[in-house]
Amino acid sequence: MSQYIAITMLIVEKGFAPPGFHVAATAVLWAALVLTVFSAVDYFYRFFRKADYRAIVPGEDRWS
Repeated sequence: MSQYIAITMLIVEKGFAPPGFHVAATAVLWAALVLTVFSAVDYFYRFFRKADYRAIVPGEDRWS
């Protein structure tokens, strides 16, 4: 959701430029980036914490 808001602000900025709007749009874009990276790290952390290493099939058995 934050990504949509950031992109919308950057698009709207082209025709609507009150003082400080570019700075606010850029700040929202950076916040969206931080939230996205945090979400990805959390997702993979939770996945690998619950994943069972015994479920990994060796390469030679994978194609038989």
